[in-house]
Amino acid sequence: FTGTDWGSAALFCRWLTERAGMSEEDQCYEPPDTIAELERDFPETWPCDPKRPGYRLLFEAEWEYACRCGMISMYSFGSDTQLLDRYAWFHGNAGNSSHLPRQLRPNLRGLFDMHGNAFEWCNDTYSGWTEAPAVDPLGPQVGRTHMHRGGAWDYPAWYCRSAQRGTAGSPRHAGLGLRVARTLPSAAN
Repeated sequence: FTGTDWGSAALFCRWLTERAGMSEEDQCYEPPDTIAELERDFPETWPCDPKRPGYRLLFEAEWEYACRCGMISMYSFGSDTQLLDRYAWFHGNAGNSSHLPRQLRPNLRGLFDMHGNAFEWCNDTYSGWTEAPAVDPLGPQVGRTHMHRGGAWDYPAWYCRSAQRGTAGSPRHAGLGLRVARTLPSAAN
């Protein structure tokens, strides 16, 4: 779904974990009412424990890994912007609205709509890139500006690139949505 703020996206992950029959100990996000500092409806600092098997938002590094499929080009399918309308709903072909998922081609990992249709909230808050290489980096979880990736139906092709990063405090916008992840129990140990 789209038009959601970051806190609602995290709360949806909690709901989905519960609906899957998992316990509170499996939740990646603590209950919002147990966090001392509440900012509006949701805590500004809502840490995520990715070792728990519940549903959660992707970290930026996970999102980019899933999107790129090992490619170093602008998009997961190469750098030819003329091919973007086969993989993404964006300003050039969306007709001023988002679309149901899975209508265009998936990337090489079989994931649909990694480019365009809706920006996807990430768990991380904004941080600049560092020069030091990192393996499975987890971005900062404290801050007011959460990251989103992927581009949206009302943005030009440039914003749909694999490397494009965006930030937002937590507004509701028709082009902001989410993609959920789970850490497999064997990978958590």
